[in-house]
Amino acid sequence: MAKTLKIHQILSELRPSLGAKIDDTVFAALMMNRAIDFIWDAGDWSFAIAEIPPFFLVPEESDYGPPTSAVPSDILLLREAWIRDVDGVSFKNLAVVRNLPRVEQTGLLPEVISHEPEIPAFRVSPTPGSSIAATRFQVEGSYKKAHTKITPANLTSETVPFDDRHSEVLSEVFLWRAYQRLQSPAQGQINFVSGTIQATGQAGNVLAALEKMMQQEGISNTADLYAPESSLLQ
Repeated sequence: MAKTLKIHQILSELRPSLGAKIDDTVFAALMMNRAIDFIWDAGDWSFAIAEIPPFFLVPEESDYGPPTSAVPSDILLLREAWIRDVDGVSFKNLAVVRNLPRVEQTGLLPEVISHEPEIPAFRVSPTPGSSIAATRFQVEGSYKKAHTKITPANLTSETVPFDDRHSEVLSEVFLWRAYQRLQSPAQGQINFVSGTIQATGQAGNVLAALEKMMQQEGISNTADLYAPESSLLQ
């Protein structure tokens, strides 16, 4: 996997399409973030997924964060988690939710987990009971990383956050977002008709490029792109 292209190289290639507007660093940074966000949200890309640092469940403790447990600084969202019994090497899947209220209810083992960014910590529910062994049940899982935000200050230094072979996708999505911002008819149109997406103009280029990227990355859920709530339609 080669990540060598810089953001400013992508922008330079787009000068013929956007002219002097590409030199507006505030505009360029804003559109680049919107383009990367769109690609980031389109699938569970391997380059955006990492494992959470495992931690042991502690009796009568619901929150797990610094200084005793590590929470990744680049976490965007928690994808999946499970409890591993290190004695018996058995697994128990946990339901992942966005937020959990802090409650006093205790049980033998938790059923649900969340990432609470304000703390920051992972929170489980119900709270592990007082009878569990402190180094027996380990929580493991994976999370989706947040990409580095593009600003006018790092436009010339920041690297494209995925493989160079996907640079075309970033160019197409950037143009689409820029055309939308500029209210240019070149943005094209996207309509959801009888179960299929009909896309024209730059929107059609985005759809084709994204489908190609998904095939290259081995992501098969391209059907999600055609749902009425898809971000393509936003």
